[in-house]
Parts: sequence; structure tokens; C-alpha cells
Amino acid sequence: MAKTITRYRYKYNKLIKSGLLSWEAREIADKYTMTQIKQLPYAQNVMKARRLYIGNMRKRGYKDTEIRDRIFALYDTKDWLTNDGRPDVWMMIRTYRKKSITDGDYVPPKRKGSHHKIKGISKGDLQSQRSRRKSRVKDKEREDLRQDIIRATAEGNQKLRHELEQKYFKKYEY
Repeated sequence: MAKTITRYRYKYNKLIKSGLLSWEAREIADKYTMTQIKQLPYAQNVMKARRLYIGNMRKRGYKDTEIRDRIFALYDTKDWLTNDGRPDVWMMIRTYRKKSITDGDYVPPKRKGSHHKIKGISKGDLQSQRSRRKSRVKDKEREDLRQDIIRATAEGNQKLRHELEQKYFKKYEY
């Protein structure tokens, strides 16, 4: 009977075959889907660079343990270490991501957010939203009434103009 492999195990095996160490593959497999690993140029660059690095080390005659030690030394020289001195995979991936962006291979998605906010007033402040909405309606009504007064004056209808002015001054002037 054929043994089935889970999606996680498939991702993990693919990353291991590309030359990543087991702990690196585990962290990346937890975060990214297989589609992302296949499609993101910087993820492809990470795997390609590691394959080339390990291939060169094997050509030079290094053993697996020596290769692993050289990879840890690579983390140290590239300064991909956490504050407590452990290797950090995400610093390596961020470096490759930035390189892909500068090379033009990868265009990051646009961020949604701050440009939608109204400056100075939070979106959650319903009272201020209501007052702004009312002031906009009042301004429109006031402008419409003023236009009606101007139109009545132009037509020479003094009676209508007088009624509109009374309405305008009663409503908007103190």
C-alpha cells in the first residue's frame, strides 16, 4: 500500500531537497504555503542560492557536518543572528526579499490602511461623523437658498426674494 504524504511533509521535503537545514525548513514550512514557495521570487532565490552553495561545498569535498558548520558561519558573517546569537531564518529571507525588490523581480502588494483615514478624527468617533455630515447638509441647503435668492433677484420677483430672504435670515443668521 502506498504511503501518503501530508502537504506539510511535502513542503518540508521540498525545502530539505533544496539544501535548507531541517530547522530552517521547519520554520519556512510553518509560515509559507507551497504555492507561495513556488511563486515568490525571493523564496526561489533562497532555495537556489542554498543549492548552489551546497553544490560548491560538495565539489570541494566537504562533508555534511562541515557544510552545516559553514552554513552557521554564513549566518554569522551575513549578520542573520537574533539578539541572543541564534541564527534567524527570517532575517535571511528579508534580505533576499529586499534584493528581489531592488532587482525588480518582486513587486510587493500595496498596503491598505492609513490613506483611508481622515486626519485628526478617528473613524470610530460617530459623534464627529454625524456633526460633519450635518454641517455638509446645512452648507448645501444654505447655498441652494442663496442661489434661489439670486435667481429671484435676477428675475425681478421681489415678493419671492423677500420670502426667501426672511427664510434664510431666520434659519442661518443670528
